[in-house]
Amino acid sequence: MTEFRIRLRFRESKRTFLTMNTNTHKTQVRIMAFCIALLIGTSTVASAGTTFPEEWYLNLSGDHQTTITQSEYEMDVDIQQPSNHFASVVDQQGQVWDGMPLRYLVHQVEDTSVPDYSVTISSSDGRSITLPGSEIEQNNAFILAHAKNGVPILQTDPSYPLVLAGKDLTEDMMITGVSALTLNLQKN
Repeated sequence: MTEFRIRLRFRESKRTFLTMNTNTHKTQVRIMAFCIALLIGTSTVASAGTTFPEEWYLNLSGDHQTTITQSEYEMDVDIQQPSNHFASVVDQQGQVWDGMPLRYLVHQVEDTSVPDYSVTISSSDGRSITLPGSEIEQNNAFILAHAKNGVPILQTDPSYPLVLAGKDLTEDMMITGVSALTLNLQKN
């Protein structure tokens, strides 16, 4: 792998460093095209037939609200990072899904440890499912997956960008095109 460093200077004179490990010149060219798009403030750049779409966002709400960007998600599931939040599950059809455990995402919007809660996962087309917090908290059985059988979910796939996957979920319970996670706190 070749380490590829780019220094970006924004209008506010803040410096941002982007380090990518890559083994192909083509990937380096795409990274440079993306960085140029950031500098000139556009969301897409065509370079050698490649278009760079806007990032997707995952809205999280609970004790407070936050948004996880595609870049943040990808950094958190990067298995080369020492503090990654990567998990895999095998569904009832034997498909292997790779992604981030729901429990990690719940902790992003949970200020206090509440013993009784549920989580609603919603898609951009209005579908949703609510899961009990007790099942989410104990293990990595439920994840928001970005890859199926080792292959990233493509933007052209109707399930893009994320799929709720789990070993105990039937196919009709697996929400595709996930766009939001809501922590439902039980009032005593």
